[in-house]
Amino acid sequence: MRFGKTTLLLAAAAASLIGVAPHAARAGSMAMSFDQFQDGESILSGYDGGIGSAGSSGPNLGINFTSPAAIAFGASGGFSNNPSPPNALGFNGSGPFTMSLVNGFAGSLTFSYASESCLLATIFGQTCGDASIAVLDNHGNTLASLDLPDNFDASDSSLDVFTTATLAFAGDAASVQFSNVTDFFGGASAYFDDVTLVPEPGSLSLLFASLGAVGFLRRRAKR
Repeated sequence: MRFGKTTLLLAAAAASLIGVAPHAARAGSMAMSFDQFQDGESILSGYDGGIGSAGSSGPNLGINFTSPAAIAFGASGGFSNNPSPPNALGFNGSGPFTMSLVNGFAGSLTFSYASESCLLATIFGQTCGDASIAVLDNHGNTLASLDLPDNFDASDSSLDVFTTATLAFAGDAASVQFSNVTDFFGGASAYFDDVTLVPEPGSLSLLFASLGAVGFLRRRAKR
């Protein structure tokens, strides 16, 4: 009877561990430098076990760019001093643009950006808004958002400054949305580098606690 009780406890602990498995699978930080892709290549499923438009691929992070408008720009982007050269993420066309988190994620999003989203609009007398980034849940609700003011060099309109930003959020994110990141001609006006998803500490703590509980119960079962 004692053996049966211990077995049940072990099973419960294992079930608890399985319950945190979706978070455990994404427990480590997931970073994208976009340098695995060719200049001008659409990323598509290249970070989700698939390939980009030119056949390139990065690590399988469960991150999917559903639109071919998400592009790895290198020299063709006209920027400089990005933290992980040569490439950075940019977009072409009409947004907003979505980065899907296939397995969900909880924690924070860190990235560096360079933006001139209002440069051409100002020149041509058009209204504009700052580039922005938002984290959404699987119902499309906004968990957190952040405006990204232009940071180009006003003296020569060059994109040679990348600013680091962090967006923390509560809840399980399903996607990241990029808005106002192209000009009114549809060209890229903001670039992103070192885009990194950092897990919330609770995910790791729960995983280690579950592992410790299983180990303790196994030792008890051997006595």
